[in-house]
Amino acid sequence: MRVLYFTRGYTAHDHRFLAKLARTGNEIGYLRLTPPDAADDPHALPDGVQALELRRRLHRVRPWHYPGLARLLRVVLDGFRPDVVHAGPVQDCALLAATAGAGPLVTMSWGSDILMGARRGWGQWAARRALARTAAFVCDCQAVRAAG
Repeated sequence: MRVLYFTRGYTAHDHRFLAKLARTGNEIGYLRLTPPDAADDPHALPDGVQALELRRRLHRVRPWHYPGLARLLRVVLDGFRPDVVHAGPVQDCALLAATAGAGPLVTMSWGSDILMGARRGWGQWAARRALARTAAFVCDCQAVRAAG
């Protein structure tokens, strides 16, 4: 099975998730939304994880960037051909995956995207749109599950 792990950057949390996914024996692709920066985890990608490239990466993604980024994500999806897409945070990576027609989509909340970012306005709209196109929702605490 091919799994695409689509996330904002490369944190210690991403490294741990990717290390676990790599041990499943599945083919794992890693795609980041933002360019590398000083906050990235210093560890290399785990063995068995293939780094994929989004042709355009922005430090700050605005609502008007989504149509173009979704088209670029579609190119990655067509090339890698994942059986499942694991994406989060909700309002950016999961929304882009949903907009690009990725599926089945497993959306993962990183906590504040639901607890703070989905309260109103754009964040609320984006979360609802992403979750409406989500096959499975993963969260890391009971508070997110209750809010989601």
